[in-house]
Amino acid sequence: MEKIGKSKNTFKLYSLKNNCHSHSLNIRAILNWSQLEWEDIRLSDEELTKQLKEPNNFEFNKLPVLEYKNTFFSQPIAIEIYLARKLKLMGANIEDEYSIMSLLSSKNDFYSKLLPIIVPADEKQLEAQENNLKDFLNNFLPLTLKAFESRIKIKEGKYALGEKLSLADFFYGIFLYVIIKHPLRKILLEPILIENAPTLNNLMDRLASEEFKDFYLKIYNFDSLL
Repeated sequence: MEKIGKSKNTFKLYSLKNNCHSHSLNIRAILNWSQLEWEDIRLSDEELTKQLKEPNNFEFNKLPVLEYKNTFFSQPIAIEIYLARKLKLMGANIEDEYSIMSLLSSKNDFYSKLLPIIVPADEKQLEAQENNLKDFLNNFLPLTLKAFESRIKIKEGKYALGEKLSLADFFYGIFLYVIIKHPLRKILLEPILIENAPTLNNLMDRLASEEFKDFYLKIYNFDSLL
């Protein structure tokens, strides 16, 4: 890994190799879509541990971190908003910004529900795994998808918030698409999406096949889990 702190006008995204498709997922997609000059730097656990033993610019000692013009930005949602503002992806008005911020906040709801199911942290979570899965499938996911469906302003050929692509589309077409339509989860989760949010399902498929096609072909590998 090259020494940190040498960039001038190039964005550098630092993330963990074994966790590069979770919190950094949308950041990587935004940078790829933007066609800005950027570097995708993925550290091993050993490299990160070594880096943290020395003076470094990784605020809170967490990744992902975005570097630009020798300034380091931390916290993934804050980084997404920073990039979205630079690229005019925050919608047309304050109501659009609210909708986007609300969607981004819901990521934590998904993580808090999914992580105990996918990787139980202890014996208690392991024992509750089956019940947690049932709750996710029967309650959390249908309710959340219905809420998302009610927000979408699109007509055929339009985006989540109307006429222009926004950070909301990255949430639906990248973050939510990977959660629901990953090959290991699609059979189980996609029918719930189609039943509760058919317009959203169509939008997600169109975004993945058109706007974000290059990202899925070149950057994201569906062989990896979240």
